[in-house]
Amino acid sequence: MLALKTVLADLDDVPLLVFDEVDANVGGEIGRIVGEKMATIAMNHQVLCVTHLPQSRRAGGVTFPWSPRISRRTARWSRSS
Repeated sequence: MLALKTVLADLDDVPLLVFDEVDANVGGEIGRIVGEKMATIAMNHQVLCVTHLPQSRRAGGVTFPWSPRISRRTARWSRSS
């Protein structure tokens, strides 16, 4: 999906692109490249991406770290400081 959006980004009128773990199952160097590709797309679109790789996250202009809070009955996510 990232490859298609990278190629078609200039033709796409959608203002917001959402990627959920687009960098899943890749390592450090590939994660860096994924981050660079998303940064390229973000030059003309707003990009929201869920990622676990610091290499991908580093390419973002603004990041919002979140962490899980798990109890016996529920799992909630809260913003990390």
